[in-house]
Amino acid sequence: MDGGTVAHPEVVQVIEDLYQALGDRPAFDRQLDPDVTVWESDAEQLLTGLAELDRLRDARAERSGDGPAPQSVAAEGIKVDGWDDAAVAKYLLRVHYGDPAIADRCFRVTDVLRHGDTGWRIVHHHAEALSLVDRRVAPPAGKHTYGSYLRLDELLSCQTPLTDAHDELLFVIIHQVYELWFTQVLHEAALLQRRLEDGDSAGALHTTRRIAKILKTVVGQLDVLETMTPRQFASFRPQLGSASGFQSNQFREIEAVLGRRDFKPSTMDARLVAATGRRSVFDSLLRYLATAGFAVPAHALDRDPGTEWQPDAEVQQVLAEVYADERNPAAELCEALVDVDEGVQEWRYRHVKMVERIIGTKLGTGGSTGADYLRSTLFRPAFPELWQVRSVL
Repeated sequence: MDGGTVAHPEVVQVIEDLYQALGDRPAFDRQLDPDVTVWESDAEQLLTGLAELDRLRDARAERSGDGPAPQSVAAEGIKVDGWDDAAVAKYLLRVHYGDPAIADRCFRVTDVLRHGDTGWRIVHHHAEALSLVDRRVAPPAGKHTYGSYLRLDELLSCQTPLTDAHDELLFVIIHQVYELWFTQVLHEAALLQRRLEDGDSAGALHTTRRIAKILKTVVGQLDVLETMTPRQFASFRPQLGSASGFQSNQFREIEAVLGRRDFKPSTMDARLVAATGRRSVFDSLLRYLATAGFAVPAHALDRDPGTEWQPDAEVQQVLAEVYADERNPAAELCEALVDVDEGVQEWRYRHVKMVERIIGTKLGTGGSTGADYLRSTLFRPAFPELWQVRSVL
């Protein structure tokens, strides 16, 4: 399995060929799936298929008029997450005009690609225009300071409370830090799956334990948030509108990586589409167990990864055999995955109690029934088979 951020030259070549073909629509479109979906900052809605994309391109051509033509359009810093016949490419797209008086235009791009009979093709393209602060050119290698390496000017400009309420800054920072940790969890989960499918027991165990530690840290942050009283939260809550933590794309992606598949279509962005279409961590665990010599049934190894896991008596028997020898690295790894699962459930529980403490029974900002909704998400394990097997040990 190719997993995680890796060098994937065929995918990188598709991205590079795409922009080298600008101005030549047939050559450009050869890099796209005919049913490609496209979201661009200047599009009013999600575009589906080349015909709708053509209408956007025609409209752009009419608007551009006699404006300056770019000197170059290039993808920078391409990073690829690859899983068998699916890949996600992320990069900065820079439109350079070659005129000091005209600032470069930059876009943060995510492309989802599939591999088929004609090779790799882009099936979803998401491009978001960046503000000027996002366009700064990094210093040359070896010339970084502490601040430039961490991009602190940009990072510390992201805390922009909407009110003068003292406690809103704490609320913003806590949730931004959550998102940073979610990024790291996804980064580690990709490595975990690669190590599992490579049969790397020690590496997989180390990575699993790191994820569990991160989740402990995430839970611990709620201690800080709970220092906010109901009145303090109420002082800025109306300004949140419909914003809600349950709109976190990254947390949904974590759930998908761990195995969840029943997401509402309205929540499916490019990365979630990719995550729900590839193997989950539990699927990778089964491959690890098969490599380790356990008789994992073929139907479990070859199942459609886009479907929700269903209870499987044969898999239960395999897990019982794994746990029969607790000195086996596989048993230790399964227990570490239970720690991760428990960490996610602990975060949900603490989130419930925090919401009850701060808003009681009021509706949540996203329109949910606050604590009642959160409570309904409890006790939904990511790896149900690892919990069920305890009943037969």
